[in-house]
Amino acid sequence: MKAFFQIITIAFFLSLHSFSYGQIVINEVDSDTPGTDMMEFIELFGPANTSLDGYVLVLFNGLNDQSYSAYDLDGFSLDANGFFVAGNSGVLNVDLNISNNIMQNGADAVALYTGNSSSWPNGSVLSTSNLIDAVVYDTDDADDIQLLNLTPGQPQVNESGNLFPTEHSIARVPDGGAALETVTYVAQLPTPGFSNSLQCVAGTVLTANGQASFTICTDDNAAPVELQFSADAMYADYAWIVTQGNNELIDQVFYTPFFDPQGLGEGICRIYGLAYDGAIDPATIETGDNLNYVQASTCAAISFNYITVTKELCNDPECIAGTVGDAFGDTYLVVCLDETTDPVTFTTTSIPTASSYTWVLTNSTGQIIELFTGNTYDFNTLSAGTYRVYGISHEGALNDFSIEPGDPINGVSNAGYCIDISTNYVTIITQPCELAPGCSDIFFSEYIEGTSNNKALELYNPTDSNI
Repeated sequence: MKAFFQIITIAFFLSLHSFSYGQIVINEVDSDTPGTDMMEFIELFGPANTSLDGYVLVLFNGLNDQSYSAYDLDGFSLDANGFFVAGNSGVLNVDLNISNNIMQNGADAVALYTGNSSSWPNGSVLSTSNLIDAVVYDTDDADDIQLLNLTPGQPQVNESGNLFPTEHSIARVPDGGAALETVTYVAQLPTPGFSNSLQCVAGTVLTANGQASFTICTDDNAAPVELQFSADAMYADYAWIVTQGNNELIDQVFYTPFFDPQGLGEGICRIYGLAYDGAIDPATIETGDNLNYVQASTCAAISFNYITVTKELCNDPECIAGTVGDAFGDTYLVVCLDETTDPVTFTTTSIPTASSYTWVLTNSTGQIIELFTGNTYDFNTLSAGTYRVYGISHEGALNDFSIEPGDPINGVSNAGYCIDISTNYVTIITQPCELAPGCSDIFFSEYIEGTSNNKALELYNPTDSNI
């Protein structure tokens, strides 16, 4: 009976031992950090406020599969959220300081044991006795078969798994989980002392082939450019923001990872990533808004970097406004102001490769009255006076500030590749035309002696009869 009691007591003790230690796991490791590795850390996770007395962290070097550093955790405990951080002094939420650049980048291992650091002098051989949890990691290194004996049947975790080893740690997602299981580790942004289940982190952005900048033709029907992001927002959606220039002002927002350059002008712009959860506030993504103030109902975050896009014309256009005239090539016209419409059609000798040609009506001194669409204008809508019509060949939109009424024609400008104003203008005189007394028969009212086929006779019929 006594022996049976002893067996029950031992079993109960082992059960308590397993319960006490089995819930604390290595939750996150960052061994490869920017520069000279001054942001390294190891994070533990378990029940809030659990004492760490009797635990020891041991680091193993994959070169010889032996220990190279050990840290007693006596006197420490998990915080109110269940986290503990051993790391370099500059790491956020660090509880136990370890030397800068102490951690090997892989293939190496971190293990949590019960015991003391005195049992683990440097050069100690690998052991699974009193092992609580472990993770074998690398930065694009081959698997270390010997170290993987710490976690049988589990993968070696690659801190370079998402292409940015110095910016990423390896972390259990979600936090915790079964000890000695590494299948839930992912490479993501470090979160020492915080939950690994990130919500709105936009990460970093590149093109699909890994570029942070590229040049694209806006006049060559170029195919959309595929984009990629290394975001850790596992519960968030993702969008893309194009800026108006080399700045942070929004030009457009799109929701698929393909940047289409068609319809964009020349110059430089940026592409940022946007991680968001919930509905985006439309008032914060209007054209001209600063992208740093985008908001969503739950959260929103902008990528840590941007892709620089240089937009240029690959087939240089020519802006040639040529000479202008009416449909007959005349450059001097008189229009009668009466109840009949008097549309005049204008022509140009220009054969440009530029995308736009605009007609401009000015007064007799070349000050702009208005721009008109098409190449026809009804001068019967004007008051009596002398006017001019110019043609402008241009690539890209004309600047609004240069084409306001009263602006000089020679000051018109644009933000595009080229602009040219016609070498001449058409003069139009508008005046009242009254029938002379006693004039009741058809007569020749105008004779035009032009060159080649540009000759004409004008008849005037003051009667009510058809000619």
